[in-house]
Amino acid sequence: MNILFFLLFSYVNANYFIQITDVHLDLLYSPNSPNNCILGNMGIGCCRKDDLPKKPYKNASIWGDYNCDDSLKLANETLNYISNMNLDLDFIFFTGDIVDHHFFSETPDRNLNTMKQFYDLIKSNFKDTKVYPCLGNHDTCPLDQLAPPSLFNHFIMGFITDEWNEWLDSNALKTVKYGGYYTTLINNKFRLVAINSLYYDNYNILIDNNTDVANQFLWLDTILTFAVENNEKVWLIGHIPPTSGEANEFFRNSITNIMKKYNNTLIHQFWGHTHKDLFIVYKDKKDNVGFGFGNPSLMSDHRYPSFRIYEYDPTSYEVLNYYHYVVNLTNTIIHNKLNVSLSYNLKETYNLDKLDGKNFGMLAESFKKDKKLFDIYCKYYYNTPLNYTCSNELIDNIFV
Repeated sequence: MNILFFLLFSYVNANYFIQITDVHLDLLYSPNSPNNCILGNMGIGCCRKDDLPKKPYKNASIWGDYNCDDSLKLANETLNYISNMNLDLDFIFFTGDIVDHHFFSETPDRNLNTMKQFYDLIKSNFKDTKVYPCLGNHDTCPLDQLAPPSLFNHFIMGFITDEWNEWLDSNALKTVKYGGYYTTLINNKFRLVAINSLYYDNYNILIDNNTDVANQFLWLDTILTFAVENNEKVWLIGHIPPTSGEANEFFRNSITNIMKKYNNTLIHQFWGHTHKDLFIVYKDKKDNVGFGFGNPSLMSDHRYPSFRIYEYDPTSYEVLNYYHYVVNLTNTIIHNKLNVSLSYNLKETYNLDKLDGKNFGMLAESFKKDKKLFDIYCKYYYNTPLNYTCSNELIDNIFV
């Protein structure tokens, strides 16, 4: 079915890549443990062997549970499924958050072990594919806390420098080790920038919210100036999008100013963190000057685990379309076999002739008048078999 789909709908001159985000892998996930537990709402989580059940509850399956972090089985089987789709992938984006939500019981060593196991899963399933990663706010210990460049953040920066070594060049690894961000050329005129959004997390008490921590935006401005001078097109990946409630005001203002200045060069952005299927639009007065994709999580988190296949033009470096896939966890559990299906095709679903800030801005505005279209957006935004409510706040949250 996957091969037939691409034969029927894909572009003749198109290349492919995948975005995966927010796996929240729990190495202590235990089948038959309670999926609802005492202390579960206090940051300790459930679906572990010694959890005390709280009514109503069910026993967690060997695959996973909508209430809990991902099992190792679900994460590995999903990555294995993707690797066997026979796609000619140029690269993979992984936009952060490997560690589970049991943050009261976490330690630096446990977090690093979880991250290493997931990176090993990616490396074993995609041996010949380049991966471009970034840090998530759950990957630090304690949660959300990352100090400016110093001995206090060396344990995480040194670790990811070693783990990302086979994917990134030496220049990229230098800035990874310093501040957790990097840039690299994908090819001669095609550049990727990965920013460290943890420095702009409202819950990070180790930083000054009004400071360009690690000179990251100064560095970004320099990189984009260089890209303009060399006629490069640039994509950006990051974890916390500027529309998230966890993004501080400095971040929103700084990245909006970057988009105003470089919107013809910085043409695409890819975010994680929210676990929701969304897009964002940057406005400059009445004009829409750019947009970004927000990918939902590989973690179940009361919704279908997801991943996304993108098509892009290898000459203009513009994204042409994406195909959103979901794991139906309900059917997976019932039939004891991973159940993956195509959820939707972006361009067909929204009738978009071009993926740019103007069209995404017009699409967002149309949600205010076209309830049927907004209901489609809301359905995919929540991506769940459970009940949900569509609010106009979803539209407001599109715009930066």
